[in-house]
Amino acid sequence: MQEKSRKPENSKSQPKTQDSNQAELHEAFVDTQNNCPLCATELVIEVDIGDNEFTLKEQAKCPACDLVARVKDHGLH
Repeated sequence: MQEKSRKPENSKSQPKTQDSNQAELHEAFVDTQNNCPLCATELVIEVDIGDNEFTLKEQAKCPACDLVARVKDHGLH
C-alpha cells in the first residue's frame, strides 16, 4: 500500500523559495527608495531640468522631517 504525500497544512513551515525571497528583497528595496529613512513617511520626489538640457535632477525629500534623502543627476541619451 502506497502512502499519498500530504501537503503541510501550514504553509509557513515550508522553506522560502528563491522567488519569494527575491520578492521580499525587491519590496524592501522599493521601501528604502520611497520612504524616509528616519520616520518612514513617503518621500516627495521632485524632478527638474538640469543646467543643460541633457540632465534631469531628482530630489527625494521627506515632508514630515524635511530630510533630503536623495539627490541624483540623470543624463539623457
